[in-house]
Amino acid sequence: VCIIIAVVISSLFSRMITKPIRNLQRQMEQVEQGQYKILLQKEANDEIGNLVTSYNRMIMKIKTLIEDVYLYEIKQKNAKFLALQTQINPHMLYNTLDSIRMKALVNGDDEVAEMIKILAKMFRNALSKQTAANLIKDEADYAKNYVKLQNLRFYNMFSLSVNMEEQVLNSSIIPMVLQPVIENSIEHGFKGHNSPLHITLEGTVTQEQNILLRISDDGKGMLPERAEEINKMITMADSDWLSAELEQEDGETSIGLKNIAERIKLHYGSGYYLKIAGNAERGTVIEILIPRQ
Repeated sequence: VCIIIAVVISSLFSRMITKPIRNLQRQMEQVEQGQYKILLQKEANDEIGNLVTSYNRMIMKIKTLIEDVYLYEIKQKNAKFLALQTQINPHMLYNTLDSIRMKALVNGDDEVAEMIKILAKMFRNALSKQTAANLIKDEADYAKNYVKLQNLRFYNMFSLSVNMEEQVLNSSIIPMVLQPVIENSIEHGFKGHNSPLHITLEGTVTQEQNILLRISDDGKGMLPERAEEINKMITMADSDWLSAELEQEDGETSIGLKNIAERIKLHYGSGYYLKIAGNAERGTVIEILIPRQ
């Protein structure tokens, strides 16, 4: 009886000691995967409690450092953009492009004149939206002009349909989100496809009052394994992503989409995303979730 009681008591003590250690071990495994979460447990003044407290402080410092680095990089990029914007006088640029367009019209080159006209519109949208709110309809117009420009290069091989309600179009969004995704559709969906490419841009308001944007095309698409691989690269930590082999067939796709996904998370929070939602019968579908503002 004494032996049985001793075994029971020692088992209970063993569990009390090993349980917090196992919890700490599981949390450290999550940190390896890029999930920085503090460990919640009852306050204790023993060695394990002190270890957990030190671990939580370390995680908070890591998160703070990561956020500081991201913010520093964003500020650097904004500073470079503002410096570039200051160097480029928008009015001078528009007037110069208009002069070139008029010269092309005089020479009877209507196609070149149309390309310059569309390019001037794109520059106007890109350079004049830094002080005003950028709306989804502005992004959609920019994407339309981009597709028009590509159609002049590729003899009307692309079409873009925009299916959105007014409340979606009038919601704000960070700039340069839709056009790079559509550019990926043209670059990779059209490559080797050799037939007209149709791109659809849809937007709906979810029950949680978020906005779900879907960019789909009927191009050559990609294998489910490749889509899953790109989604992992989009969400993985920078250190792992830099060491991953991205120089593959769709390496630029991974880099471009990761860029947009990181900007969405930094601006709106971790609950919002960009991802490859899966392949339709043909082509690729990309989803973007942002808050309705």
